[in-house]
Amino acid sequence: MDILVKVEKDDINKKIYFLDNFDDYDYKNNIKHSYNHLDKLNNKNTELYINNIKNEYNKYIIPKVEGKYKIKLMFNIFLTGCSYMFAKCNNILQINFICFNTKYIKTMIRMFSHCYNLNNLDLSSFDTKNGA
Repeated sequence: MDILVKVEKDDINKKIYFLDNFDDYDYKNNIKHSYNHLDKLNNKNTELYINNIKNEYNKYIIPKVEGKYKIKLMFNIFLTGCSYMFAKCNNILQINFICFNTKYIKTMIRMFSHCYNLNNLDLSSFDTKNGA
């Protein structure tokens, strides 16, 4: 999966999320049932490349300069849900779902909620026969 993230002047040295944006503890508990699958993501089953440089896996980047960052995520597990996966990630401009296996996903509730700058999204490769 390729994600294009735009970083503006005000965002330099702040956390820019490209996966779930739920740091708020109370809100996290309210939707815990919806995104427990994201807790499975760690260095053992996910590879992260930012501008083709491999980095430790995080759900965010802390940019040092303004510009666009290309993030490549490769999952080595089969996700069963991706609700809220990109919710509130309004820095995301584009997502390319290359090799993103949706065969086992049962729910995608609000997967792209509040992604205000996301303007190019092709979901034609999604397999939603399993209930998503």
